[in-house]
Amino acid sequence: MHFHSFAIAPLLLGLASVALATQDPANKTVTDYAVDLHSYLQRRGLNYTTDEVDEISKRDVMLNVWMCNGYKWRPPCANTMMKLGICHSLLMSPFWHKISSIGPDHHTYCWAHSDNKCMSDDELILVKPGYEHLESDWNDRIGSIMCISNFDG
Repeated sequence: MHFHSFAIAPLLLGLASVALATQDPANKTVTDYAVDLHSYLQRRGLNYTTDEVDEISKRDVMLNVWMCNGYKWRPPCANTMMKLGICHSLLMSPFWHKISSIGPDHHTYCWAHSDNKCMSDDELILVKPGYEHLESDWNDRIGSIMCISNFDG
């Protein structure tokens, strides 16, 4: 694996060509969308080879993102399990465009998008500890999230 001149390198990536799946963590529906992860990361300046993406994508890694509709982690909240490298739409969840506090686990790096398929040009970078009070430009705007991990394990 190559090391990149990026603040969270090396990053582990997930498979972008898996079928759509739905999970229901804590009765909160999150729909997963397959995206072209290689292209997604290239657009962000992370130039991994196809072989690197394919090698790492074989790992079945779940990442946690804590989200709350209230400021300063006030309920309703959920610890949502997200598969590494898959776009997670919040469209059918009670968190669609209602998140005011959000943060991923340690060693997790996420991009939040305003749309429901991680395709919007506007994005918010999420790293631990996250945001206990999203600023007005992102408060109640998150519609989908893509996460990767920055540790090898």
